[in-house]
Formats: sequence, C-alpha cells, structure tokens
Amino acid sequence: MRIAIKGMGYVGIPTAVILAKLGNDVTGIDSNRERIFSLANNEVPMFEPGLEELLKQYGNRITFTADNSALNEADVVYIAVGTPSKDNGSVDMQFIYSVAKEIGDGIMKDNVVIVDKSTVPVGTTEAVTEIIRERLNQRNLSINFEVVSNPEFLKQGAAMKDSMFPDRVVLGYKNEWARETMLPLFNGGNVIIVNALVQLFPHHDIWQVSRELKKINPQAFVNPGLGYGGSCFPKDVKEFAAFFRANGLYSSLIESIEEVNKIQKGLAVSVLKEMIGNIEGKEVGLLGLAFKANTDDIREASSINITKNLIEKGANIRCYDPKAMNHFLKIFPNIEYCSNFRNVLDAEIIMLLTDWEEFHAVESGDLKNKIVIDGRNFFTEEKFKLTSGAYRLGKGSNQFSTLEIERICNRYMDVHDAYGAQLIKIAEFVGANAPDVFEGMMLDKRIGKSYFNNPESVRFKNCSLYDILKI
Repeated sequence: MRIAIKGMGYVGIPTAVILAKLGNDVTGIDSNRERIFSLANNEVPMFEPGLEELLKQYGNRITFTADNSALNEADVVYIAVGTPSKDNGSVDMQFIYSVAKEIGDGIMKDNVVIVDKSTVPVGTTEAVTEIIRERLNQRNLSINFEVVSNPEFLKQGAAMKDSMFPDRVVLGYKNEWARETMLPLFNGGNVIIVNALVQLFPHHDIWQVSRELKKINPQAFVNPGLGYGGSCFPKDVKEFAAFFRANGLYSSLIESIEEVNKIQKGLAVSVLKEMIGNIEGKEVGLLGLAFKANTDDIREASSINITKNLIEKGANIRCYDPKAMNHFLKIFPNIEYCSNFRNVLDAEIIMLLTDWEEFHAVESGDLKNKIVIDGRNFFTEEKFKLTSGAYRLGKGSNQFSTLEIERICNRYMDVHDAYGAQLIKIAEFVGANAPDVFEGMMLDKRIGKSYFNNPESVRFKNCSLYDILKI
C-alpha cells in the first residue's frame, strides 16, 4: 500500500517505520528540510528506544521528502503534525488545517483515506473533510475520500513497543470501504488520583494504595510522581477543559486534574524548603531532566518547573540527563551541565527527577551526608542510610489501615464514575447518545462500574478530585 505521512515528529516517524516494517511503501513528508536530510541518512532527531535501529533496517521502504507530490498517488494519507496548546488551553489547529489544504491540493486518486493521527478535539474530522472538499472543488475534481480518526496511544520511551503491540486500536469511520482499507495496517487520569493522595496524605505510604489500585485496574498509571509531562496528556487535559468552557459547560473534575498537577510539580522544592529552610546559595544536583526515562522530551517536564523555582530561590544548579540536556540548554543556558551523573553527586543536595536505568549505579556512599529527594521512589531504602536527610515521594512512614485502603479504592471507583458523569455533558451538548459516544471513546469498563445509566453518577457532576478522594 502507498502511504504518505505529513509530519515527521514524535508520532510521524514511529508510524512511518512501523508501516514500512509491515511491508508498505511509505513517504514521510515534512517542511523541515534539515530533519528530512537527517532521516534520509538514518539519523533520528529525537531519542526513542529501538527507533533508529528499525529505521536503518526498514528505511529502504521509506522516502523522506519536503515535496507534497507523494500525495498524488497515495492510498492513505496520515496527518501527524503538532497540535500545540494556545494560551487559553484550546488546541492550535493551524498545522492540521494547513495540511488539510495541502491534501486537498495534492490527492489525485479515488477512495483515498485520510487519517487523523494527531490528538485533536471533537469535530476535527468534519472540519478537515470540509477543507479538503473545498480545495477539490477549486480544482474542479470529484474524488471519493474519507477522513477517519485513528488517535495515537504511544507512550514516549515505549513508542515502538506500543506501535507493534498496541493494547488498543481506535478507528472512527463512516463507510465500510474506509475500514477495509485501514484494517491491514494494524498489527495485531489515574496518576493524578495518586498524586492528589500524596498531597492529601503527605506522611503516608501511598505505594500501599498504588499496589491495591493495580489489582483493580492493571493497566492504570497509578504510581505517584512529580507530575505528568510530555507532548500529549498535558495538552489533551487543557484542550478538554477549554472545550467545556468554550461551550458554556464546566467540568470540576477536569479542572482539578490540572490543578493537582500544577501543585505536584512544585512539591519537590516545597519539601526541600521545609527540610533545610533557606535554599539561597545551596548547590543542587538534578539527576534526570526528561519528563520520563527513555526519551529526550522535556515538554511540560517537572524538571522545568523545579529548575525555575530553584533559580528564583537562589540555588546553584548542576544537572545530568543522558538524552535531554541539549533541549534543556535552550531554556536554561546558565546552569551547569555535567558529562556524567557522578559529577552531579558532588552537589550537597540531590534531586532524582527521572528514573533512568543508569542511576541504579548510585551507591549509598555517593549519597553520604547529602540531602536527597527521590521524586520517583527509585532508590532502594538501603541507599538512604548515610544521608543527612531524605524524602521519597509517596513513601511516608505512616501506614494506611486495611479499612482506609478499601475506602480509598472505593473513592478511586467514584472518580471514574465522576469522570463519566461529567463527560456525559459533552454527549448531551452534541446531541449524541451517551453510551454510544463512550463506547467509541474506548473508556475502560474493566474496573467494574458503569460510567453511564448509573443513578449514583449524578452526585458527581460538580465534584472536584479532592472532594471525592477525601476520606
């Protein structure tokens, strides 16, 4: 199958490589000529485990170009360009709409499938369809095409695994022929709840709760952390909240998700100030900068907030990350960048922000007489025995009772019900049938409660996350 992909970034490149691996002829199109040149030479512009190796293996099936002529003969065209957030939280759609115009100007064949791969708001499929149709009319062409929705669920640092072995595939289409075209191409807010518990119960062992929540929903992200980051989830939450507000609706739960995350990103510095008082003049070493391990992405990373906060309080900062320092340097050119993590350990205060595998080599002796803040609960307890002070995020000394854990797990279920109850507002707004809407959105019903047709859900329509979780 001849496939064109517009946008060679964190989504477009892995998609191109996997589709080539499946035997398709792929053309990757991007206006950034420097990036196109690098990709043509099997050089990947970001770090993603396994991506460069697969590109070298299957790159002979991919043509990288800045020229849109590949659209002429494409059977399928993927839209994988960026959808950044505006200041008000809504999605900036200019790149999506620009690509839609280019597609309308370029496609020549009947029965072309255009795939919305980027994360986009409700109504984008119709908007893209209208733009393409308008451009075809200007060319006096009558071409049969369909825009389908196939959102990506790629976790940075595991994008190749997620592409080859997806735990879900969502495909939205109207006509059966579009579905038949797409099928051969397929192979084969929980963390916020836990972080809210860290804030509500700062001296308790939240990992007790995390283990129990995993039993309820094994797929859930329920480990406490320093706040979520990356390119997708933060933007999606902001856009979701903006969608509610723009249409005169309100979701207390969605709004509180972002509020919890903002507070969580400031937690590490707040804890440090509580431990030592004045931070001015202190030397702080940061282990890890990327928003998660196995990626070089620092977008919305907690490390940015923490570094800004430390600089404002007069701290001197040295840092190390195996992949993300070049990106961080553009934001913070005046802090010290170390060639290896050993040099960071010379600082009097150590903050672990990203759980890179190589940091397991840190020994208890390396942390002797130091203040250590472990934002990932990464180090074993033995490594803290010589420190002069330590904080392990979510690992307080107080234990929850069995009854308390049971009640928290029930609140967890309630949050999911609240989420569904508040999302019903969207279905009501667009005049759709709520169960059908949520079936299409692949809401996870494995936790055992119904998201709709549940009389109890009504009581959650105006609850915030903190309201529900308080015991």
